[in-house]
Amino acid sequence: MLSLNPFYTLFLFYLIVNFIFMIVGFNTNYVEIEFDFFDLKSSSFIFAFIIQFFVCVFIFLFFYFFKKIKNKKINIIGDKGAIFLLTLQALFLLYNFLFDVNIAGVSAKSSSEILNLFFILLPADLFYIIFSPYIVSNKLFRLNTALYIISNTLRGWMGVVLLAFFVALCRKETIKVSLKNIFNYSFIVIFVLLLLPYLTQIKWVIRSDGNIFEAINMVNEIGYLKLLEESFNYLFNRFQHNYHVALLWENYSQLKLQYEKGGILPYWQEGILQNIIASTLGLDRPPMLGNQMAHILFSSKDSWSANPGLSGWLIVLQEKFVLFILYIFLILFIGFYTAAKYFDNRMVLTLGVFSIFYLFHGWIAVYVSMITYLLIISFIRRVKI
Repeated sequence: MLSLNPFYTLFLFYLIVNFIFMIVGFNTNYVEIEFDFFDLKSSSFIFAFIIQFFVCVFIFLFFYFFKKIKNKKINIIGDKGAIFLLTLQALFLLYNFLFDVNIAGVSAKSSSEILNLFFILLPADLFYIIFSPYIVSNKLFRLNTALYIISNTLRGWMGVVLLAFFVALCRKETIKVSLKNIFNYSFIVIFVLLLLPYLTQIKWVIRSDGNIFEAINMVNEIGYLKLLEESFNYLFNRFQHNYHVALLWENYSQLKLQYEKGGILPYWQEGILQNIIASTLGLDRPPMLGNQMAHILFSSKDSWSANPGLSGWLIVLQEKFVLFILYIFLILFIGFYTAAKYFDNRMVLTLGVFSIFYLFHGWIAVYVSMITYLLIISFIRRVKI
């Protein structure tokens, strides 16, 4: 039976999608990015893909090396641990509902500092990604996954279905190619694709402080088939940021100036420990690169983040890119070494997959936070506290 590695599958998919968009951009020049239209040079799309390819291969080499390290398979989450994770997710959902916080694209802070600190230190979404591949019970894994999807959907994060799907694949470690699995996976994919018009409208309605019923009415009013086509286009656009990098390449000087003036949070200050230290010392934290890109290049006044990725950082930093590469090398090495040394292949696989989902797209803060918790968990397991 043919087996596919989830990381390699995702890696190739991202490269192919960005390559296709590079070809389209090269031929048309006039492209849509985040619902705005830009006329860019053909060479910019090629240059953007070259940088993206470099970043992908950089991540690929770490995964390829550390996956060769063989470790004994471990199961660290029994029923009690799985129920604790389920309870934490339920409390997080309730907290977000009551205080109307953590909604995608919306900047809002809870009035309860204690609860806010509690969920900063115990991030339910991140804990699901780290711990759920190790849940022994299939039933409790499915319950945790369902709650993870519901919680994020109600906060306007539509990509959560894909993340949960790959977490499930990491739990299995391989994708078994058989007629039964092809049928099962095809059914799941088709089902999700048919729901796209509703999921997409739910995303925008929630981010606009609306409710799910408004999204359903909008689909009925505009037309399901029309929104299905638009949703397909939007979905595949989310897998690429070749256009974003090309746009950044032609307009990097504004963002470079902002970075040098302290108007953009330095990459090395992203992460949970950095955030706690800054909050404790009462230090101001400027917007991240993605936020400033949205403000400057898209003239947005909202708090959403554009998609510069690691490639965007390499462009903005210009001659300082060497230090950035060394920093990314360090966090990748620490992360994969910890996963291989103190966990097993499932954690190496999970880290590899989320190196694409998070790090490739430039979500350095959540990736560094993930590495931080891996270190803490490995320390606890090692000293057997």
